[in-house]
Amino acid sequence: MTVQSRLFFGLALVASLSAALALIAGQRPDLVRAAPWAFAGRPAGPQTELLCPGDAAAEANLQAKREVIKRLLGGRLTLLEAAGWFRALHRPLSNGGDPLDYQPGKTKAERTCRMVIAWAKAEVAVQSPSQAIEVGRRLEAELAACLARDGEPRLPEVE
Repeated sequence: MTVQSRLFFGLALVASLSAALALIAGQRPDLVRAAPWAFAGRPAGPQTELLCPGDAAAEANLQAKREVIKRLLGGRLTLLEAAGWFRALHRPLSNGGDPLDYQPGKTKAERTCRMVIAWAKAEVAVQSPSQAIEVGRRLEAELAACLARDGEPRLPEVE
């Protein structure tokens, strides 16, 4: 196969994949979502406008979740306490989808804990990917201990 043939087939493959993704995004926008690490560690502002143009409540919610993660990473909250705050701050997407549906876990509480872990890893990964792996391991161990002890996470009520 010549270099020109390889280049042609490579470009055709990229174009086909792009067209398929555009089709999926148009028909099922709930499948195309922003990853939490895409905005972790960055100040609120234009990036939140992409998610929720003019929605001050959504921006405040995002900032509150960032503060929860900051406290978790600073040792001022446990994983279960942080997940309790995330549960209190949780709101479904405007298209009716629920970000918790994308998290593994048997119960909503476990999925909430796993979402907190994902956010924490993303926040740390901005500065140090290797440290993010360690944070993930520590929080996963905390969740595993909770699951072994209680069967499911018992999230505290927060105000």
